[in-house]
Amino acid sequence: VELAEGFELAPNILALGGELKSTVCLLAKGKANISEVLGDLEQEHVYRHFITQVDRAFEFCSPTHLVIDKHPDYLSSQWGERLAQEKNLRLHAVQHHHAHLAALLAEHAIGVDEVVLGVVFDGTGYGDDGTIWGGEFLLGGYTDVERVGHLAPVPLPGGDATIRRPFRTALAFLHDA
Repeated sequence: VELAEGFELAPNILALGGELKSTVCLLAKGKANISEVLGDLEQEHVYRHFITQVDRAFEFCSPTHLVIDKHPDYLSSQWGERLAQEKNLRLHAVQHHHAHLAALLAEHAIGVDEVVLGVVFDGTGYGDDGTIWGGEFLLGGYTDVERVGHLAPVPLPGGDATIRRPFRTALAFLHDA
């Protein structure tokens, strides 16, 4: 993916996706090189493929920064923390929905200094406040966002299990209503 003006001078950044539909993205020389959707990292063969994709990124260039999902229990985040320490990379933990907004900005070649109102309805993500977020209105850009609106929180039956069974989230909202 060719990126908007201003990315040519960006450092080489390796970003590791979430856990369920994981991907790997390498930002180098003003281009984003994105892997296919790898799948659920809790499946051993997918996790091994994920590690292979990360290793291949280092064959292409030498990232100086590593981006992981802010969720501390994600296997990709845990792997990334170890990798950053091992390879002496600057580590950045990013809120899941902010990452989606940044990806959309890049996809539409929005400049690095632009501010947008992003509406992100991508299920759940570990929030900046330590709670589970879902249905966000985010004001900001690539580096910073402010959560200016969101769906009211509801208890999720099974916690993170709702990621794999979205009907549970629907039932929780119906029950709350």
